Amino acid sequence: MDNEKNWLHYYKNSLFDSENLAIDISRIKNLFHQNNADLTTALLNPKQANELLDVEERRINRLKGISKKDSPKWHEVSETQILIAPFHLQYQTDNPNFKQRTIYPFWVAAKVDRSGNLSPPNDLFPLIVRNYLDPIADVKNDFIFSSLDTVMMARDIEQPEPPYGSELIGWDDYWTYVNEVFSEITFSNLSNYKKEKYTTEYKLTYFSISSKISTAKSILFLYQNLLNETEELPVLSKIINPFNRARKEPITDYGFLNYNHLHLGQMSNEFPLSISQRKTLLSYLTAEENSVTAVNGPPGTGKTTLLQSLVATEVVKAAIKGEDAPIILACSNNNQAVTNIIDSFINSESSMGELAERWVPDFNGYATYLPSNSKSEKYLKNINFLKGNLFGHEGTLCDLENEKYVYEAEYYFLTKYNNYFGVETNSLEDACMHLQEEIITIENHLIDSVDFSSDYLNYIDKINAILVNKEDLIEKNTFKISKLQEWRTLFTELKSYAKDSDFINKIKTHFIVTSSKNKEIESSDYIFKINEDVISNNESAFSFIKDCIYNVNMVLQANLKLNNWKLENNIQGYPFVSEEKMWHYEYEKAKNKDKTHRFFYDEIDLGLRHTAFLLATHYWEARWLLETIDLIENDTEKGTGENVIKAKWKRRAMLTPCFVATFYMAPTHFLYSQFQGENEEGKPVFEYLPLYNFLDLLIIDEAGQVTPEVSIPVFSLAKKAFVVGDLKQIEPIWSIPPKIDIGNLTSLNIIEEEKENEHLHELGFLASSGSIMKMAQNACEFETSIASKKETGLILLEHRRCNDEIIGFCNELAYEGILKPMKGKAKEDQIFQSMIAYHVEGVSERKYNSRCNLNEVKAIISWLQQNKEAIQEAYDVTSIESVLGIITPFASQKGELSKALIEAGFKVNQIKLGTVHALQGAERNIILFSSVYSNEDEGTMFFDKDNKPNMLNVAVSRAKDSFILFGDTRIFDETKNTPSGVLKKHLNILEMVN
Repeated sequence: MDNEKNWLHYYKNSLFDSENLAIDISRIKNLFHQNNADLTTALLNPKQANELLDVEERRINRLKGISKKDSPKWHEVSETQILIAPFHLQYQTDNPNFKQRTIYPFWVAAKVDRSGNLSPPNDLFPLIVRNYLDPIADVKNDFIFSSLDTVMMARDIEQPEPPYGSELIGWDDYWTYVNEVFSEITFSNLSNYKKEKYTTEYKLTYFSISSKISTAKSILFLYQNLLNETEELPVLSKIINPFNRARKEPITDYGFLNYNHLHLGQMSNEFPLSISQRKTLLSYLTAEENSVTAVNGPPGTGKTTLLQSLVATEVVKAAIKGEDAPIILACSNNNQAVTNIIDSFINSESSMGELAERWVPDFNGYATYLPSNSKSEKYLKNINFLKGNLFGHEGTLCDLENEKYVYEAEYYFLTKYNNYFGVETNSLEDACMHLQEEIITIENHLIDSVDFSSDYLNYIDKINAILVNKEDLIEKNTFKISKLQEWRTLFTELKSYAKDSDFINKIKTHFIVTSSKNKEIESSDYIFKINEDVISNNESAFSFIKDCIYNVNMVLQANLKLNNWKLENNIQGYPFVSEEKMWHYEYEKAKNKDKTHRFFYDEIDLGLRHTAFLLATHYWEARWLLETIDLIENDTEKGTGENVIKAKWKRRAMLTPCFVATFYMAPTHFLYSQFQGENEEGKPVFEYLPLYNFLDLLIIDEAGQVTPEVSIPVFSLAKKAFVVGDLKQIEPIWSIPPKIDIGNLTSLNIIEEEKENEHLHELGFLASSGSIMKMAQNACEFETSIASKKETGLILLEHRRCNDEIIGFCNELAYEGILKPMKGKAKEDQIFQSMIAYHVEGVSERKYNSRCNLNEVKAIISWLQQNKEAIQEAYDVTSIESVLGIITPFASQKGELSKALIEAGFKVNQIKLGTVHALQGAERNIILFSSVYSNEDEGTMFFDKDNKPNMLNVAVSRAKDSFILFGDTRIFDETKNTPSGVLKKHLNILEMVN
C-alpha cells in the first residue's frame, strides 16, 4: 500500500473511469447525427463513418508529429471506438425566452469500421451520465434519469459470453443485453422511453471517444506527468501515505502567548479570532515543514475569518522578508464554493479609512479567480479574474499591465502614500523601503508583546510560589504595586541581617517553613513560605532572600514595560496563558452587552495585526508597480519558460496573493514549456510541465465534498497545504461503483485482502467512498482532545451563525455536543420561533427517481403570501427574497416550487432555492424546508439514509433565525434515534392557517 506511483495510477484510473460517466455535448468535437435510429442492424451511415475515421486518423498522426498524408510514416486507421446515444430529450415549454437544452442521458459503446459496421466494445455496460442520476451531482439539474443504486444493481445482470471457439460476442447478444440494462434502470423499454414534460427524439448521435474533451483533462495531464516525475514532492507524498503517523496536541495555554508574534496579519478589523481559530492558526504557523494541516469546520464556526487571517499573515511575513510575494491557491470542487471564497476576500471589512483603501486606482479585493474561458463577462462582473493559459491571459490583472495605467497608478500611489504619512517623495523605492520598516516595527512590537508579557507572568509566578494564602496571590490584571514595594522593603531588611547569628530565625518570623510533604499550606499568621532545605543554612537562605528581592524588582520592571507597551499600542487587556480562562472570558464576552474588544489577543488582532496587513498591502502595491514598469520598459516576461512563468505569477501575486480555482481549472495555469528540439519538418517541439513545489500554500475549502481522485494531483504544486472541511455536512458525489474500485485497487496490487479495503475506507482513501478531508486528517500532525476522545486534525468550535435553539439540534445530531453556541437564544421580538413545523397532509408523488408533494408547495406559497409584509417589516427589507432560503431533498419538488413561486410573483433567482447540495456554504435568516414524504410512504427517507446526519445537519444550519418545516410531521418519529427523529424533538408543531 506504500507505493506512491501505484497510488497515483489508481487515482488516475479512477478519475478516468468517473469521467467516462460524464458527457458534455458542448465539449465534443466532431459530433455526428443520423435520423435512422435502428441500431438492431449494427450499421451506421458509411459516408459519416468514413468521415469520422478520417478525423481520427489525422488526430493520431498529428500526435506523432506527422501532418502530411503522403509521409511514409503516416498511420492508417480502419476502426475506432465510438459512443452512441440512441435518443435524446427536449424540454417542452411554451416560453419563447426559454433557452432550450437537449439531454442525452444514455450512451452505448461500439466499434465502427469504414463501412459503418458496428461491433460490440470490450466493456459492454452502457454509459449512463452521472449528472442525471440521483443523488444529484449537478445542483443546477432537475432531470432525473435513474438512481446510482439502481444503476449499480443493473451491473449484476449477467453479460453475454462469446460463442464457443470465438473471442467476440455477436451484435444481437450485445444489443439484447443493452435493452435489459435499460429496462432495469428506467423500468421502461429503450424503444419507447418517455419522460413527463420532455419529448423523446429517436435519432442517433455519436462521436469517436477520442473526440470527447474531458472536463478533467488538465487533472489527467497532471497525473500523467506525475507518473513520470522523479522530483521529490513532499506534500503529495504525505497526502497519499495511508499509514498512521505520530501526532501531537495543538497549541494551547502558554503557546497562545509564546507564538503570538507569529500571527502577523489580520485582513479585517471587524472580528478578532476566536479561541479555536487562534489555536488553529498558531498550530499551522508552528507546524512541520511541508505540512498538511486539516481543519474540521462545522457550520457557522468562522472558517472565512480564519482563512483571511492565514492569508494576511503570509502576506505580512513575506513583506518583512522582502523577497517574493506569497502565491496562494485556494481550490474547491465547484464554482459555488469557489465563489464563496472570492466573496470573502472582496468583502473584507476595515474601519481604517485611507489606509484601508487600495493605493492603486480602480482595483479592489485580495483574490483573483481563475475561471474557464466559457465564463461570461456578466458572471465575472466585479470579480478579479484571469482567463487563459501560459500562452496568454486576459482579465482584470492583464488590464492593468499597460503603460498608461501603470504611470497613472504610480502617481496615484505616491499621492496616497504622501498624504497618509505626511511626507513628500516621488520615489517608489523609498516608499517601499519605508513601508517595510513600518511593518518590521509592528513585528518588533509583537515580539515585545511576547517578551514583556512572558517576563511579567514568569516573575508573577515566582513571587506567587512563595506566598502562603490565596488572597495574597498576585493577579495579572489586579496588580498592586504598593504591596510589592512593601514586600521588597521587608526582603531588603531581612537581607541586611545576613551576617547576624539569628538571620534564619528572623526569616522564620515572616516565612512559614514547608517540607516536601506539606508544600501546600495556609496560615493567617504568615504571608510567605520557605522550604526547610533552603533555610537549613545561612548561605542558601541568603541566596533565597536575594532572589526574592530580584523577583520583586523584575516584576515591577516587567509591569512597567508591559504597561508602557500597552499604552503605546492602545491595548487594555492582559495576556492569557490558560485556555480554560480564555473560554471563561469568551462566554463573558458573548453574554455582555458591551461588545468592545477588550481582551489582549483580540485587541492586537484588530489593531497592530490589521495595520500590518494594510501596510503590507501597500508595500506589495509599490513592488508591483516597480516590477510592472520594468516589464513594460524591458519586456522581462517574454516566452513561456519556467523562470518567466514563475516571475509572472510572483508579480501578479503582489496585487492579489490568493488565486482561486476549481480543481479542474487550476492545473492549466501552473505550467511552463521546455524546448525539446525540432520535428522532422523543422518545427520546434515543446514539452509542457507542471510547476511542482511552486505554490507557497494550497488551501482546499469544502474538502468534505471533494473526492480523492479529483484533488490529489494539485498537492504536487504546493509547499504546504491547509485543508478545511466538515465530514458531517454534504458528502462527495461518488461516481465509481465499489466493484470497479476494488478491481482498480487489486489490479495495481494496492490491496490483497478485503480487510485492507476496509482500512482504506476508514482513512477516506477510496475513490468509491473517500474524501480529501479524511486523507488530510490522516496526514495532519495534530489531534485535538475533545471531551473524552481525540479528533484527528484541528477543529473550530465557536458557532455564531444560528440561534442557540437551531444549532442545538445540529450539536445533538452530528457533533456530540462539542460546538459552543455563541449567538444566544432567539430574541423576544423575533418574528418566528427558531424551530417550528407546519403539519401538511399531502401526497408524495413519485416521478421516476424523484418525488414531489404539491400540497406542500401550496402550503409554502400560502404561508409566504400571508407573512410577506410581516417579514419585510421585521427585517427592514423591500422584498423578502433576500432573507429567504427554501430547501427540499428532491429535484422534482424544487422544480414545482420554482414554478409556483414565479406564478405567485416572487423573484426566484433572488431566493436561495434548491436541494441541500445547492445551499452548503450559504445562509439565510429564514429557511423553509419541504420534506415531501407523506405518512403513506414506505422505506427509509432520503434524509435518514444510512442514519447519516449530513443532509439535515446542512439544511437546518443554513437558518440564522428560523428553521420552518412544511410537511407531514407523522413521518418524523421522536422515539427513533434517526436524524428525522432527533429533529422532531426540537420542533414546535403548528397547524397551517388557511
